[in-house]
Amino acid sequence: MTSEIRIFGAGVAGCFLAHLLEDYKVEVVERYPNSCPHCAFGWARYDTVRKMHKLIGVNTEDYIYHKIKRAVVNGVELKVKNVATFDKREYIKDMRDGINLINWEPTCWYSDTKVLIDATGYRRSIISKCLGTCPEGATQDMLITCVQERLRSFTEPVIYIYGNRNGYAWAFPLDDTWHVGAGSKRGMTDAELLVRRLLATIPVDFGKRRCKCVAPVMHVDPLELSVDHPCAPIAAKIHGIPVITIGEAAFCTNGVGEGNTSAVESAYLTYGALKSTYPWNDSDGLVKQYMANMAQLWKRIHISYERTRAIEKGFWNALAATLKYGNEFLSFSPKALLALWRVTHER
Repeated sequence: MTSEIRIFGAGVAGCFLAHLLEDYKVEVVERYPNSCPHCAFGWARYDTVRKMHKLIGVNTEDYIYHKIKRAVVNGVELKVKNVATFDKREYIKDMRDGINLINWEPTCWYSDTKVLIDATGYRRSIISKCLGTCPEGATQDMLITCVQERLRSFTEPVIYIYGNRNGYAWAFPLDDTWHVGAGSKRGMTDAELLVRRLLATIPVDFGKRRCKCVAPVMHVDPLELSVDHPCAPIAAKIHGIPVITIGEAAFCTNGVGEGNTSAVESAYLTYGALKSTYPWNDSDGLVKQYMANMAQLWKRIHISYERTRAIEKGFWNALAATLKYGNEFLSFSPKALLALWRVTHER
């Protein structure tokens, strides 16, 4: 046996899990080892990430660009808590050091191992091979296409957001650039319109564009997904070997599309299931423990989708959801109510 665990995908979730499993024989398979992330540079619930990084000896502060203190939402300034932007390129590069990283080989990818981990994001490359019903990974009804670019300018610790019932645009400060993008249920044309509306409201003199890309983001409430959906399973078997998913492949993105924090959490919860069921002779027991551990994360993600759906229905629904669930990132105040009203009334 060449490995006890084979992880597919050397992103945030896959690398973090590999470091947690340093006492086991682990291989991390990456199809695009030289690729670099151009998007998703934020940690929501930053304190949670910092605590988990301590488990593997990583200092989160080494990668932080800005700890965000305020946000401007549809022209209304709000206080922000527990959010930071970080250098994801450097983070991924460093996390790949010290793990057994190998290139993808299409033949016998399931042989000589006891557990397979799918950390391939929205593509769900490994679980899809096992199911056979969803060969291209996530289907279009599970994705929102986002337009994204990086613009040069002086940065400050503030997030700018412009949203309506169909989607929202954002501008996050990085090093000497802003990460600007948008996603909309109406498609890419509407997302680009949201970006233009946002940029028109920001008092920043943007310079040259550094890069631009279009990328899909998983947008699925894990507790609302029909069991009959071809992509619904998040665990399977191939030739008796258990296959489990983490990160975006396990629908761990919240209602506004942030998945970095949930990726780390899903890896940690999966590590707990693996550790408690070692040596994995009972594959059904491993999957059962994994599902039990992940349930707490999916419940929190479900609440974020409940908030998002409430905003789509209008102000009073959004207000009721905010009162019921609270808000992890924004302080609840009269200004927050005004911002919420503006978002729910924009078309």
